[in-house]
Amino acid sequence: MDSFRVLRITARTDAPGGVEQYIREVNSMLGNAGVVTHTIEITSSSTEFNYGKESTVISVENSRIKRFVNDSIPNESLLNHIMEVKKKFNPDIIHLHRFRIGYSSLSKFIKNSDIPVIFTAHDADLICPLSTLVIPDGRICEGGIKPRCAFTGCKVEVNLPYEIIRYNEFMKRLSKRINLFVAPSLALTRYLKSFGIENAMVLRSFIRFPDKISGPGKEGVFGYIGRIVPEKGLKQLILACELLKKRERSFKLLIAGTGKYSAFVKNLISQNHLDSNIQMLGQISGNEKEQFYSDIQFSVIPTVMFDNIPLSAGESMVRERPVIASDIGGVSELVQDHDNGILVRPYDVNDLADAIEYMIDHPPERIKMGRHGNKDAREILNPDSHLKNLLKIYGDLLSGKNVWGMKQ
Repeated sequence: MDSFRVLRITARTDAPGGVEQYIREVNSMLGNAGVVTHTIEITSSSTEFNYGKESTVISVENSRIKRFVNDSIPNESLLNHIMEVKKKFNPDIIHLHRFRIGYSSLSKFIKNSDIPVIFTAHDADLICPLSTLVIPDGRICEGGIKPRCAFTGCKVEVNLPYEIIRYNEFMKRLSKRINLFVAPSLALTRYLKSFGIENAMVLRSFIRFPDKISGPGKEGVFGYIGRIVPEKGLKQLILACELLKKRERSFKLLIAGTGKYSAFVKNLISQNHLDSNIQMLGQISGNEKEQFYSDIQFSVIPTVMFDNIPLSAGESMVRERPVIASDIGGVSELVQDHDNGILVRPYDVNDLADAIEYMIDHPPERIKMGRHGNKDAREILNPDSHLKNLLKIYGDLLSGKNVWGMKQ
């Protein structure tokens, strides 16, 4: 296949997370395969992120009123900036990763483009105002951003009109212009199809494999790594730790990551007198990240949102650290209950505490789950397979082939 050029567009309002890491990694892999990429990030966050050699950062104000106006009405300055990058880069494909900041400008830009467009749905942001698809009582929502969202108990508050406009702009005006939708899980792909997006298919994500696997970890130490935001279930995890302390269990939880929920989490730890049991490490990478996995015996992903396949689960499993994870969304497509990890009910603090106790009290089973997880993560989240499939998708789009009409 001849070399081609991919213009990647994403948006970010908070600290970098899995989406940003994915884009950086896949840009590197594509570069090694001879594909030229350029990433445009539209952001209201002050936290910088390096997507690689070729990237453009467009900063916007984070004022709620200004965001509403600039996002819901095409902004000529933003639109011209994007068009200028496109003209200079001259891409063959546009790959969209987020439809949020400046969405009306993005919509106008994409509708006026004459090259193939692919959209990766990294989460349920397209069909849920909170991107969780979970009602506060723990039930999975039918999805769709509508006025009824104000009566479900979800904390959409004054943002709901903004979300409804964004949803309608995408579903009614832009979705038909997108040639292909991909999602990392079968669960989210099916959700997209239930909303009439038939040109959707699964593209499993990937993780980098470690050079070596360390020993079994420190006794009673487990970890969470990811963004510190409400939908990741940190509140439930800390309350589960409170139960463990009441049961007079000895344990240590390491929390790695940053986010808008950090101050709340710190206060919750202190309020429940867990300062000696829980340590917040902040953002970690490289050797610090490897040390984190070396120290823990297993990891916990207590998400309360409709997640795809969390990459943090794969990163833990490939290091033979089994995972306790909420049984929601596409999580069970990677984590198999009592085979390579343990699945728990979302929001259920007792279930989560019991699973943590089981992992601590059953070393042989935990080690066996870790070995199974290593095998499964290497098979499901293989970087070579991801690159091969992505290159085929790009190639088929450029040649005009139907790439989604396969069994999922």
